[in-house]
Amino acid sequence: MNLFSLKFRFLVVCVLAFLFSTFESSSAGFPSRRSILQANPDLQKVLDHCVNDSLKYEAALYLIDNLPYHYSSVGDALEPYRLQLDLFSQWKMSRREIVDSVRTKYGKWNISTLKNISDVYIDPNILIDNIDWAFKVWREQPWGKNISFEDFCEYVLPYRVGNEELKPWRRDIYNRFKYIIDSLKDCEGIDDPGFVASAVLDSVAKLPYHFTDFFSADLHVGPDIAYWRSGSCLDLTDAMVYIFRALGIPCSIDMMLMRGDGNAPHYWNVTFDSSGNQKYFSLLYRRHRLQSVAYYPDIKGKVYRQMFALNKEMVDSMAVLQDSVHPQFRYPCFYDVSYMYLGDKALQFSLGDSAFYHKISPGDVVYVCQSRGLQWVPTAWTVYDGSSAEVNNIEGDVVYRLATFNNQKLRFLTDPFLLESGNGNIRFFRAKNEFVNVELFYKFSLKIESYLPRMVGGVFEGSCTPDFSEVDTLAVIDSIPTRLCTKLRVDSDKKYRYLRYFGPRKGYCNISEITFLGPNDVKYSGTVIGKPGVKNKKYTYVNAFDGDPYTSFDYPEPSGGWVGLDLGEPKSVEAVVFSPRNHDNFIRKGDEYVLFYESGGNWNFAGMKKASSDSLTFKVPKGALLFLSDRTRGVQERIFEYRDGKQLFW
Repeated sequence: MNLFSLKFRFLVVCVLAFLFSTFESSSAGFPSRRSILQANPDLQKVLDHCVNDSLKYEAALYLIDNLPYHYSSVGDALEPYRLQLDLFSQWKMSRREIVDSVRTKYGKWNISTLKNISDVYIDPNILIDNIDWAFKVWREQPWGKNISFEDFCEYVLPYRVGNEELKPWRRDIYNRFKYIIDSLKDCEGIDDPGFVASAVLDSVAKLPYHFTDFFSADLHVGPDIAYWRSGSCLDLTDAMVYIFRALGIPCSIDMMLMRGDGNAPHYWNVTFDSSGNQKYFSLLYRRHRLQSVAYYPDIKGKVYRQMFALNKEMVDSMAVLQDSVHPQFRYPCFYDVSYMYLGDKALQFSLGDSAFYHKISPGDVVYVCQSRGLQWVPTAWTVYDGSSAEVNNIEGDVVYRLATFNNQKLRFLTDPFLLESGNGNIRFFRAKNEFVNVELFYKFSLKIESYLPRMVGGVFEGSCTPDFSEVDTLAVIDSIPTRLCTKLRVDSDKKYRYLRYFGPRKGYCNISEITFLGPNDVKYSGTVIGKPGVKNKKYTYVNAFDGDPYTSFDYPEPSGGWVGLDLGEPKSVEAVVFSPRNHDNFIRKGDEYVLFYESGGNWNFAGMKKASSDSLTFKVPKGALLFLSDRTRGVQERIFEYRDGKQLFW
């Protein structure tokens, strides 16, 4: 989710607030059923259609009661946005070519021009068609008997997934994927929705699907995504919801409002079996199978489950006027399922007045915020009881800070702090008056640099025979590289004509750049040699000696690849400098960087430098939380601390 998405969500909340002000409220303060039917008298057609079926009638009331909390985003900008995902699903054009093609067809467009139309004014025929088809499949399929009416209403019945433009979809998607459930009719376990869900996931995962966050926005594109199966994690989870629900299988979306160690929210799917066991899955995950939510691996912070109904319990618990609640939680159609995911890893913490910047009043809502770059996003909340703010069922090894929401702005209440896993201790990041030097090598956690581990065990060798039948080991890579350019000393007095890097087992000989150095660090040149074979012409072995650390060699087989130089004559080697295959998150020579440190609720300027090598040195207050931004290029940047001479990203 980008900055626009947050602003877009805020505008939606404002529209809902205005809409609610025109409705008669129930005794609990929510729009009454009577006011909804008065706003759209045609909705009576839905009730009349269902009047002779008590369950259908109850389901219709459930949908109508929750119409005020849902909307469609519509407008001219919707079609170009949808076209991008359609073209990407065809896998014939690059992302940049898609953007250019769409711009040629539609000119300039911006999804901020979309308008939000409340579902209160929905076409009743859409609800009637949705209810009829949802009940038809639920009642016809063997596993339907093991899905309660309550679960059916929440996880099968809803006519929409997000803020997509509405149109009937159940019949078409059911007919498109019906072949999967038809193939299971004689299988033992067909009455278990978990068994059917596993089979459907297995079948859909064998169809083409394509991930990219290049076109990402907080916008749902509608049921066509079930056919395209392309886009962000949000798009791919939407696709599975449409498919599962069309087939009568309970399905929803679980989410982090912000990743525990990243700058974006994340979405995946959840279903359950006949015993009620909660199972997560996603087309994005390497293992396409249902797994217990207790084993979900990512750092989460908090996890919520999307639902169709408004979480009135959450609204009531805040006990404040809705316009004083942060937009993230103002009309929550989700509920907290963190306890399901965290189990015995769930932590509780409490902070009192001594940690607060300023006084607050009993009953004030306090938000737990996580970092999104230089911004802070609320991901949980609690109520101040007059002495402390207590938070339960939250994950450790995440940096948080507390805030209140006043005059439509967050007002920070505490310094950022790390909630340590295991013991639940809190460690604040507070800038001290003492300044220290920091040497920086990258701007984002190396966890996303998936190629780096492929270098461990790689060997630099020297030989006097062109087939390397007799070799000496010059240097070994014994740990994951932590900078763009690593220098290894060679302890050998011998001379070699042929030099090479031999990739480790399962390393695909991934390497971006190699420089062999002689006496006085003289750079050697020669004829590039290597083991033939390549999966993609962009990744040939000559890239290892082209002087560019952002091109690389990718051998087509996991093992056996190598690349090197024929020096023409034997020469002594004193050192090797290498660069790993990478995603360009190391310090890049020639780029301009700005370093910030957090203090007193503000990000403060620590310095600006143009990189002259693969590292940068700054002077910063000791103990401060830091953020390094590349002003020349790139988007992957994350908060970190400097501790014991190392960058630790959170």
